[in-house]
Amino acid sequence: MKAEALFFGVLNIDMVLEAGRHVIGNKIMGERVSTHAGGYGCTQSFGCSRCGIPSAVMGKIGDDAFGRDIIETVREEGVDYSLVQVVANEKTGLSTIIVRADEPNMYLDFLGANFTLNSQYIASCEEQIKQCGFIGAHLGVATVQPSLTLLELAERHRIPTAINFSTVDIPENVFSTKPDFLILSCNTASLLCGFPVDNLKGARIATTLLLSQVKQAIVFQMENLGTIVATSHSWDIIDPCPERKIIDPSGMSDFFTGVFIAQMIKGHGLLDSAAKAHDAAMTCAQRIGVYESLPTKEELL
Repeated sequence: MKAEALFFGVLNIDMVLEAGRHVIGNKIMGERVSTHAGGYGCTQSFGCSRCGIPSAVMGKIGDDAFGRDIIETVREEGVDYSLVQVVANEKTGLSTIIVRADEPNMYLDFLGANFTLNSQYIASCEEQIKQCGFIGAHLGVATVQPSLTLLELAERHRIPTAINFSTVDIPENVFSTKPDFLILSCNTASLLCGFPVDNLKGARIATTLLLSQVKQAIVFQMENLGTIVATSHSWDIIDPCPERKIIDPSGMSDFFTGVFIAQMIKGHGLLDSAAKAHDAAMTCAQRIGVYESLPTKEELL
């Protein structure tokens, strides 16, 4: 494996169902259906790879057509998939995203082969893991404990790390190995702090509470409120545009993470890296879907 960045998270097919405004009886008429490779691991690796950084993804898929679709897309994106394992007699994960105008998205997830992820799988890949230069890990359903094992390996081999969360029960030892960077959204900040974090005042309190848990910085992507970069000696906000409408936030956070890691690998400063990632995330948010919303290589120049 020859990758500068390695990403770990669930791998699944994203099925995006766009609901229309036309209703017949109790039926809502749909407008469009799309299916693409997705999941936290895939989307983060695509963001990094599209910025020109050799990237790899690890995780598990089923021995079915969806699994083969994921491998084909990952290959087309130029992402190394040598650590992806195919689980016999298991289905590949599926995330169904229902998009309705002027309403929050609905998500229905089937984890499938992702449920077989464990710390033993991570440990078995140590020789390959220690060759990479940066690790991005997502802590969510089925990935919390293996992600903590991955962070321990990164610490052992002195590899910088960035982590993000989805809304799951967080174990007390989640910061037993401090990451270099903690990537937050309003949902995950609220989860970690135990109170709603949906404005800049709440964000300042949240970052103050969490800063002791990271080595370098907290990077808080607050959608159209801007991105906050907090360190032990500074607190900056990048590009707040509250009037800018968020059409579909599905791909924002993960693509943000991938682009941020790519910029850090390139040697850009913390604020510049966060600004580039924020711009990419806001581009995602102006489009419907996940894979189809991701900025192209040309848009990331």
